[in-house]
Amino acid sequence: MQQTTDGGYILGGTSNSGISGDKSQANKGPFYTYDYWLVKITATGSKTWDKTYGGNASDIFKSVLQTSDGGYILGGNSNSGKGGDKSEANKSEKPQIGDIASNFWIIKLNANGNKAWDKTIGSNGGENFAALQPTPDGGYILGGSSASAISGDKTENNKGNGLDYWVVKLKEDGSVAWDKSIGGNLDDELQSIAQTNDGNFILAGASTSNKSGDKSADNKGPALNFGYYTTDYWLVKIDNSGTNLSQYITLEPVPAKHVGDAPFTLEATASSGLPVTLKAVSGPVKIKDNVITITGVATRAVSLSSSRPPRVLSHIFLPFAFVFTTQKSCVRPW
Repeated sequence: MQQTTDGGYILGGTSNSGISGDKSQANKGPFYTYDYWLVKITATGSKTWDKTYGGNASDIFKSVLQTSDGGYILGGNSNSGKGGDKSEANKSEKPQIGDIASNFWIIKLNANGNKAWDKTIGSNGGENFAALQPTPDGGYILGGSSASAISGDKTENNKGNGLDYWVVKLKEDGSVAWDKSIGGNLDDELQSIAQTNDGNFILAGASTSNKSGDKSADNKGPALNFGYYTTDYWLVKIDNSGTNLSQYITLEPVPAKHVGDAPFTLEATASSGLPVTLKAVSGPVKIKDNVITITGVATRAVSLSSSRPPRVLSHIFLPFAFVFTTQKSCVRPW
């Protein structure tokens, strides 16, 4: 449920009912299969409209949010093939999540609840959808769990023997921009995702993994409790690895330097908070621990990177005898 900009509310859930009571549309699948059911109500609780969305099998609703255009974005799990409101077949080949092989099913609606588009996002092993959020670039960030290898929309193998966090960034039209698998050696189940002020993403969920894969610390409880693995909270912050427009490296002012001057430190900070690494690419210059020593007169290039693993941000070409010619801060996005 979410309060809408008109003061009313949008409600979402799962239903296997036919037309009755407040439900104005029949289910889309066979008897006793589930569909998404959305209800728009006024500020006083009176129903404005309701809509049923489904395919030829069960579709389990998880999330609804109003979008900046006044419409809505829905997310959940689908076991349906192409049919009904579902324009794409499932990508799952065998059950892995519970007793069904489900994929994420995302639906974009206009303000009246009419479908603009729908997308089936998944792999051949099945996924469990958890959460979504619109992003300032007009797209969407999705999160859930997957135990699949590379297949379908999944571009990375699992990190262990169980579920991993699976994060998918969509463009405004619903096409996939990028995806990431994040996990340890056992089960890691994503439950929530949000974009942070620096443009990156924070993930939260439950983990039974110890230090392994992407997990930097062991679980805090005993390995087994009454025959079951103990579970801890697991928080992960990831960068926006699509366009990464929010990632900057800022270079502090440096006076002009000449051959023979004492070594100096080039001060640089990354908006992600990760350390900045300098590397000599060409020319007579030495760099150690970000301390620069000029060893000759020529054009030289220095690369800056700030990520794990390192990703080159840019090459700065330092002309002739000078290391840096600007007298003010330099901000370079990637």
